[in-house]
Amino acid sequence: MRKTLYISDLDGTLLDRRGELSDYTVSIIRRMIEEGELFTIATARSLQAAQDVINRLGLTLPAVLTNGATIYDPVGEEYIQVNTLPLAVLPRILTLFTEHNICGFLYTLRDNLLTVYFDHFCHEWDQAYHAHRVERYRGRFYQHGNLVQAARENAPVYMVAYGPCELLQTLRADLEHLHEITCELYSDVYNDYHFMDIFPSTASKATGMLRLQELTGADRLVAFGDNFNDLSMLLAADRAYVPAGGVVAAKNLATAVVDYAHRDGVAHFLARELGWEKSFEAFYELGDDVDVVGQV
Repeated sequence: MRKTLYISDLDGTLLDRRGELSDYTVSIIRRMIEEGELFTIATARSLQAAQDVINRLGLTLPAVLTNGATIYDPVGEEYIQVNTLPLAVLPRILTLFTEHNICGFLYTLRDNLLTVYFDHFCHEWDQAYHAHRVERYRGRFYQHGNLVQAARENAPVYMVAYGPCELLQTLRADLEHLHEITCELYSDVYNDYHFMDIFPSTASKATGMLRLQELTGADRLVAFGDNFNDLSMLLAADRAYVPAGGVVAAKNLATAVVDYAHRDGVAHFLARELGWEKSFEAFYELGDDVDVVGQV
């Protein structure tokens, strides 16, 4: 029998407006896993940020994390693939951060745990980024005066810049001259700021998804995503679905558009595809402005 691997982004796709899973979504995905369907996630989140989701969904397949820089096995509780930033390019990255007056957060891996380092805060949004994550990392979030030295002592996985889109775009324009790295600029779906992740050019959600296809022996790939950092995965999939709230660039790559994330669009699509729902309309009234898969 042909096997299909279903792989979904989290924020803006599988999670609601509060960044949480609904009970319905959990029930559908847990049922999929129990019945032998192949399902996992591909997210920009680190393990610390995705761990609660992984646990609640009961994932058994490896998860693509940090935009493909890492792949984590929740059963063995270990990273099975880690792409690291080349040390030689890090000083050039940091110089550009300084020139653009942007704070960079360096994510490193040591003893199977992520540790985050930063030099100083440049703006109030840097402090907000730190405050939102410092508790989650349980003390592994340090201010360090020499990020190159921190990278020598721990495997440097990726860097994150956070702030207004226009500011990050200027930095990205300079970083794109460095061929050893890739930059993903995408919106924070919970406010007006943007993220820019900087990771090895060998890593992406698409390469992570294709690696999982090899591991599972899946014949077909079905991907769900909503943002700019999902584009490579949507393009590489056999079928791609985007929630109604997704960016236009993602919708242009979609096989079809599903309902909004906060209305469990992905879960309802999966339930209907697997024959567990006859129609979405049994659960809510669909808006006339949304071209939704499964509307009858």
